[in-house]
Amino acid sequence: MVYRYAKRIVGAVFEAGHGSSFHAAPDPFKIGNTFEERSGIGPVQDRIRGHRIAIIGAGGTGAYILDLLVKTPAEIHLLDSDDFDWHNFMRAPGAPTTDEIESQHSEPLSKVAYYHAKYSSLREGIHAHAIRVDSTLQFAGFLSDHPIDFAFVCIDQLPDSDSPRQDAVYEALSEAGIPFIDSGVSITVDGAAISGAITTSFYPAGSMEWKDAVPNARARGDLPGYRNVQLPEVNAMAACLAVMEWRRRTGQYTSESDSFLHRFRLEGPRVVVPPKE
Repeated sequence: MVYRYAKRIVGAVFEAGHGSSFHAAPDPFKIGNTFEERSGIGPVQDRIRGHRIAIIGAGGTGAYILDLLVKTPAEIHLLDSDDFDWHNFMRAPGAPTTDEIESQHSEPLSKVAYYHAKYSSLREGIHAHAIRVDSTLQFAGFLSDHPIDFAFVCIDQLPDSDSPRQDAVYEALSEAGIPFIDSGVSITVDGAAISGAITTSFYPAGSMEWKDAVPNARARGDLPGYRNVQLPEVNAMAACLAVMEWRRRTGQYTSESDSFLHRFRLEGPRVVVPPKE
């Protein structure tokens, strides 16, 4: 109940004229949103206030993207059909409660249910969908009930498949005219050392560039696919790069780069823009 009273008090202060950046737009937060006033980024947040964002895949990277987006005034749709397993605790943001750990012994929650419960104390506007996007027809049905404005794709690639699962997701988003960012982590463990890369790529509404893009193993069979070898700091880095690119593409950052693809290699820690072929 404390957060409700705090929110009312903050609202009364702004309505009395003591806060110059108060926003009348819907605010999903259950606590007083003093962050925007303190940091002066209210006008920046207004660019995405109420935008409907889908996060497809709630694994290591998707969970950190969620953690970052819940601090924005965007509406969030989280899509994943998997259950939350023990190893997820070790790569997820924050830490589980004792009750959440004990619940794993009886009946594991779905990933989307776990994360929805984790962040529901902070805000509203998080929607959990325990579904797996496998076809354009299926996704079109989802969008008819849940329109979205932007998407983050954070799913594992199946490099041995003739038609990687990402293709169905990319195709569905392209046909629906939804801009999206794909975030991939490729890690190789060689003895006692780790190498690999984080790849972030952006595709505007209706773009089919993903068919020839580096993240797709079908187009570049000599590259390692997205591996399910994950480290929390790498997932967090991938999420930060993806969310920063989203902010850039929605006009929240001042930027001159027009490249759709950025890569961060662990062997040479810097973000690079691969040359066009």
